[in-house]
This record gives sequence, C-alpha cells and structure tokens, in this order.
Amino acid sequence: ALGGIPDNVSATYLTNSMGSSPNFFAFSDYYARRGRFLDTGLDLWEYQGTGSIHGKSLIVDGRYSAVGSLNLDDRSLYLDTEAMLLIDSEPFAELMLAATGDIMQSSLQLDSDGHYLAGTIEPAHAGIIKRVTMAVLSVFTGLFRSLI
Repeated sequence: ALGGIPDNVSATYLTNSMGSSPNFFAFSDYYARRGRFLDTGLDLWEYQGTGSIHGKSLIVDGRYSAVGSLNLDDRSLYLDTEAMLLIDSEPFAELMLAATGDIMQSSLQLDSDGHYLAGTIEPAHAGIIKRVTMAVLSVFTGLFRSLI
C-alpha cells in the first residue's frame, strides 16, 4: 500500500510516460493507480523522450538513495527475487541526481490532478490505438497485478 510522504520530506519518482512506455501491461496498471502515487505527495515525473527508461532508483529527501533491480510493482515485491540497496549518503544522492539530469530534462512533472505542468518540452505522443488499449487494459490489470 502506498503511504503518504510527510511535508518536510521531498521524494521524486520518475517513470515512463504513456508515449514512451513499451510495456502495455505494467504501464496500464501504473496509469490506473497514478492518482494514488500523486496522493502520497511524491513529485511524479514522466519521461517524454524516445525509447524508454529502465532505471530503478529512488532518491528521498536528498539523503537516501535506493538502487537495484527492484521494480516498484507487486510482482517485484512478492514474486521475483529482486534486490535494492539503500544508501544513506547526501553526497551519493547528489551524484544520483546529477546522473539523472539528462533524463529529467526530457521529462515532465505531473500536478496533483495528473496533468503535466508547463515545461520546455512537449509530451510524448501516444497514438489513439495505444491510448485506448492502455485504458482498456487498466480496467483489468489490477486483477493480475502480482503477475505483471
């Protein structure tokens, strides 16, 4: 279950946008629950570039960094043998932020209603077939969340 992030803590989450994601099943589940992510107080960003990102890292409060093979989904948490290393180091967190700078420049932040905030780039285009397919899948992926 997703919990809330205290007001005195900043957490940024970066994932693919619908336009950049090649994984219909995983993205449709995220899309169905995107509001729950936003409700936690996360700064939620979606990558708009060509291709997709496959990194698995998390930086919390400019101090804690998590790096590993763990996806933030039910399958990785309960079925797979995934690993995540938690590092308590402000200098390391700064290095992680710097390393993701190019990706962040090709990403857009979402507001609390799930709309993109104004940015210097355009949102990645997802064709009508992809949008409809994701919307339909998002209705059903919750039933199979632990398998995708």
